[in-house]
Amino acid sequence: MAGPSGTGKSHFCEALGQAAVDAGTTVAWFTIEDLGSLVRRHRVDDSVSKAIARSPRPI
Repeated sequence: MAGPSGTGKSHFCEALGQAAVDAGTTVAWFTIEDLGSLVRRHRVDDSVSKAIARSPRPI
């Protein structure tokens, strides 16, 4: 998602996450800081996708 501040990007993403939860899917929510930190820690050994799969925090 990209766009100017205040256009509803976060609200839209939260609504998508809630719709996925309502449909029975597990959803993980990461702040940009947490996701960036996770990627930096696991980029060296190319295990980013494994790390994300291991650490979902359902909403």
